[in-house]
Amino acid sequence: MAALATKQSLLLLLSSLLLLIGVSTGSFYDNFDITWGNGRANIFESGQLLTCTLDKISGSGFQSKKEYLFGKIDMKMKLVAGNSAGTVTAYYLSSKGETWDEIDFEFLGNVTGQPYVLHTNVFTGGKGNREMQFYLWFDPTADFHTYTVLWNPLNIIFLVDGIPIRVFKNNEAHGVAYPKSQPMKIYSSLWEADDWATQGGLVKTDWANAPFSAFYRSFNDVDCCSRTSIWNSVTCKANSNSWMWTTLNPNQVGQMKWVQDEYMIYNYCTDYKRVFSSAPALQSNLGILSPDLIELAKILLENDQSHLFLHWSEPRVCDKEKLEFLHQIGRLNSSYPGGLAAYIKTAKELLADSKIGKNPYDGFSPSVSSGENLTFGDDNFIEMEKRGVVEARKAAFVLVAGGLGERLGNNGMKVALPRETTTGTYFLQHYIESIVALQEALHCFCYTDIPFIIMTSDDTHLRTQYLLELNSYFGMKPTQANLLKQVNVACLDDNDARLALDSNNKYKIQTKPHGHGDVHSLLYSSGLLDKWFDAGLKWVLFFQDTNGLLFTSSLGVSATKQYHVNSLTVPRKAKEAIGGITKLTHADGRCMVTNVEYNQLDPLLRASGFPDGDINCETGYSPFPGIINQLIPELGPSKEELQKTGGAIKEFVNPKIASDKTSFKSSTRLECLMQDYPKTLPPTARVGFTLISVMDIWLAYTPVKNNPEDAAKVPKGNPYHSPTSGEMAIYRANSLEEPVKQVLNGQEVEVWSRITWKPKWGMIFSDIKTKVNQNCEISQRSRMAITGRNVFIENLSLDGALITYVSCDIKPVKPGGSIKNNGWTMETVDYKDISVPEEIRIRGFRFNKVEPLEKKFTQPGKFSLED
Repeated sequence: MAALATKQSLLLLLSSLLLLIGVSTGSFYDNFDITWGNGRANIFESGQLLTCTLDKISGSGFQSKKEYLFGKIDMKMKLVAGNSAGTVTAYYLSSKGETWDEIDFEFLGNVTGQPYVLHTNVFTGGKGNREMQFYLWFDPTADFHTYTVLWNPLNIIFLVDGIPIRVFKNNEAHGVAYPKSQPMKIYSSLWEADDWATQGGLVKTDWANAPFSAFYRSFNDVDCCSRTSIWNSVTCKANSNSWMWTTLNPNQVGQMKWVQDEYMIYNYCTDYKRVFSSAPALQSNLGILSPDLIELAKILLENDQSHLFLHWSEPRVCDKEKLEFLHQIGRLNSSYPGGLAAYIKTAKELLADSKIGKNPYDGFSPSVSSGENLTFGDDNFIEMEKRGVVEARKAAFVLVAGGLGERLGNNGMKVALPRETTTGTYFLQHYIESIVALQEALHCFCYTDIPFIIMTSDDTHLRTQYLLELNSYFGMKPTQANLLKQVNVACLDDNDARLALDSNNKYKIQTKPHGHGDVHSLLYSSGLLDKWFDAGLKWVLFFQDTNGLLFTSSLGVSATKQYHVNSLTVPRKAKEAIGGITKLTHADGRCMVTNVEYNQLDPLLRASGFPDGDINCETGYSPFPGIINQLIPELGPSKEELQKTGGAIKEFVNPKIASDKTSFKSSTRLECLMQDYPKTLPPTARVGFTLISVMDIWLAYTPVKNNPEDAAKVPKGNPYHSPTSGEMAIYRANSLEEPVKQVLNGQEVEVWSRITWKPKWGMIFSDIKTKVNQNCEISQRSRMAITGRNVFIENLSLDGALITYVSCDIKPVKPGGSIKNNGWTMETVDYKDISVPEEIRIRGFRFNKVEPLEKKFTQPGKFSLED
C-alpha cells in the first residue's frame, strides 16, 4: 500500500506540474457558439471562462465553430460540486449524420461524498458500445483539470492532466472500424439523465440543489487540422507535427496501466455477457474459443451478424465446425482492406443506395474525353510501337487470370487454352514468350528481368503453378513470375447486409469472387509496388486472360503523352455491352475521366440533357470509346494513390431482386473492376486513352469469352468473341491474301491463311516489315510457321504448308522459292461431338496435316525451298 500511495503521489505531482506549464489558450468568443439553454450558458472574463448551467427546466451547451480532422485538443473543466446525482457533463467530438463518428468524455454525477464516474466511448459509423469507465484520483469539483483528446491516424488517446487513461488504436487491418474521414466539431453540455447516470438510474436528481454549474477555461487546439467551411480547404497548425504520429512511450504505458489497474471500473472488452447477449448460443460456446476467435465473433456481433450463431449447438457438439467457421471469418477479415467491419459497412451503404435507385453519378455531367487515335501501320503507329518497346524495360506486366473456361464450354483454365490450334501455343505461353522477347530485344538497355505477375483464384492457382512448372515457365526465369491469389468475399443475404450462410453447411459463409479490381489491392499488399519503384520501374501494364494480341503502342502513347493512366480502347457501337470511357464533370467543378459501364452510360446521358442517350455519331459508332481492360498506370502516382486507399477500388453491388421487390433471388456480394482505378484519382491526374481506329478493332480486341451456342446467337456483323473468331483474328493479323467466308459452329467468319510465328521473330510491325520482302505470296489456304529470331522471308511463293525450324538463333536464315503441296486441310467439327477434345470442338474446326514441308536450318544463308 505504501508503494501504491507513493506512486499516486508522484502522479498527482506530475499532474500539478503539467497544469503549471504555460500554453496559449483560445477565447471562447472566437472558438465557440452557445447553441442551447436559453441563457443558461455564458462567457465571462473576456472570453476566458465559460459556464454551463442546469435547472429543472433545461440544461445548456455549446459547440465549436470549426470542425477537426485529427488534433490534440485540451479543455480545463471544473465539474458540478456537491450532490450531482443524475447530471451528466459531456465533453466530446462528433460528426453529423446517421453514420457519425464520436469521441466521448462524459462525467456522471453522484451523491455527495461519492466519486464521479468518467465514462469514455468511441463511435465509428454510428456504432459505439466501446465504453470504458473510471473513477478519478482527485476531486474534479475542487479545481480545474485538463481533459485531452489526442486523435491521429494511429490512435485516439484520452488523457487527464497529461496522464493517459485509455488508447483506442487504429486496428482497421483487423476489421475494427476507426474514425479517420469525418470531420468533427467539439461539443459540451450539462444535462439531466437520472434515468441511467447514477447507479443505473436508481438515484435521481435532487432539484433542491439546482441550479447545477460546470466551468470551462483554457481551451487549446494549437495542434490540429481543422476547417471552418468547405472541407476541401484544410488548415493544419502545430508547434510541431509530432502529434500527428504520437503513440504512448514506455513511461506513459506504465502510467496508463496504473490508472486502469487502480481506477478503471468497467471495460467493454471484458464484458462478455453484454457483448454476446444477442447470441446466447455463441455465449455458451465461449469456452472452446481462443481469445483471437472471440474477437472475431465480437466483430460479427458489432456489425449486426448475430444470425450467424442462431443454429449453434451446445458445446462438444460440432465444435470442429464452429472453429472452422471462425477461422474462415478470420481469413475473410484479413483479406479485405479494413476487415469485415469495413466490408459490411460499405455493403450497407451501397445496398441502401441500390434500394432507393440512387444514381452513382448523381451531380456529374458526361462528355467525350480526348485521347490518342492510332491507325494500324501508319507512321504514328510505328513510332508509338517503337517507343513502347523501349519503355517496356521500365514496365511490369500483370495478367488477370482467375477464371475457368466454363462459359466457353471448356472445363480448364482459360490461359491454358491454345490461342491458335496450328501450333497449340497456350495463351499463357504466348504472353510469357512475348515478355521474354521484349526483354531480349532490350538486352542493351535492360539490366533486370521484366516482372510478370499473374492474379489467380482458388480455381486456378495450383493449376497455373503446375502449368508453369511443367513447361519450365516457357523460357522465363521462375524468379520473374509471381502468382498472387485472389480470395473470395462474403456473400450478402439481404438489404441489411447480413452475411449469407452456405445452404449446405451452416458453419460456412457463402463466398463469391470480388472482381478483377482486387488485382490492385493484391499488388499493394504484396509490397511489389514499392519494390518495383525502388528498382526504377515506371509502368504497370494490366491485361486479361484471352485477348491474345499484345499491344505495345499504347505503352508508347503513355510515355509520349505522360499519362498517369492510359486505357486501351476501341470504337464501340451505341449500347454495346462494354463500358465507355467518359469524362465526368461534377456540379462542384470536380472532374474525372473513367469507365462508365454500358448499363449506366445510356441512362446517365438521358438524365444529363441528351434525350436519345447513347447513340451512334456520324462515324457509325458511339462517341464514347469502349474500354477493353488493358490499363497502363504510371507506377509512382499509382503507388501513392493506393497507399491512401489501402489498395481498395470503388465497389458496387448488383443484387437480383425477387418478385416481392424486397428479397434477393440469390445472394449477392460487393464487386470491383480493375478499370475503375481512375475513380480513386484526384482531378489533377492525367487520365487518357489510346483509341484504335474503326478499321483495326480486330487488332486490339479479340477476346475469347463466348461459347459456340451463345456466339451463334450474336447478330450478324457484330463480333462473336468466341474461340473461333479469336483464332481467325490472329491469322488475319498475319496474312497477305484476302480471306474466304465459312460458317463454323454457327458463326460466319473470315478464314485467312494460317501464318504464325514466335514473338521473338516479330514483336512489332516495323520488325516484320524488315523480315518479309515485297516479293512474297502466300495463298489463302496456306499454313506457315516461323521460329527463330533471324529468319528473313525473301521471294517466297507458298501454296500449301511450310514449317521452319531454326537452331540456336543462327543468323541470318533466308528461305525463299516457290512451294506447292497439299498442305493442311481444315475440317469442320460439331461442338456437341464429345469424341473431339474440348479445345477443338469449341472452335468448330481442326487441321489435318496432309502434306506439309518441314525444314530445319542449322546454318545461316539463303535457301531455295524448291530443292
